[in-house]
Amino acid sequence: MAHATDCTVNDVILASVGGACRRYLQELGDLPTNTLTASVPVGFERDADTVNAASGFVAPLGTSIEDPVARLTTISASTTRGKAELLAMSPNALQHYSVFGLLPIAVGQKTGALGVIPPLFNFTVSNVVLSKDPLYLSGAKLDVIVPMSFLCDGYGLNVTLVGYTDKVVLGFLGCRDTLPHLQRLAQYTGAAFEELETAALP
Repeated sequence: MAHATDCTVNDVILASVGGACRRYLQELGDLPTNTLTASVPVGFERDADTVNAASGFVAPLGTSIEDPVARLTTISASTTRGKAELLAMSPNALQHYSVFGLLPIAVGQKTGALGVIPPLFNFTVSNVVLSKDPLYLSGAKLDVIVPMSFLCDGYGLNVTLVGYTDKVVLGFLGCRDTLPHLQRLAQYTGAAFEELETAALP
């Protein structure tokens, strides 16, 4: 689908998660007017003289957009712009940008101010490509890997995508007090993907 819509796999996942969040919040009668946003970590390969750089940006999830294709288009435009801005930075500038981006969370956790200051984003959606080729350990083939990330104070949801061979697996980690029915969000993500596929592909 990513190829057919001229988007990335990550864009499609973000759009599917956004559609799931929209449905979930609508059922609760708590869908905000403004879209939810996600922190999207990004890793960059630099030349041989520098180490790989890790940074990220905040992208909209299009929860305020009903049409799945329009949601995907909005997300893709934002992620394309975000990655271009990061790539334009020097390695030194990118390192400082990443550190300053994490400062509000670190300071908020240390001071207990996370519940007072507005969040920088709603939750994290990360994409990790493990290997396009099968992996083995002592002759045993790794069939599937299920991602498990972590939660920060003030952020009750984390979605991690792992690509392995020709499979993509999503792992949902949530705070039970904040998301008592996390399994619904996982199910709705699959349904949102199917809805997007039906709308986007001829």
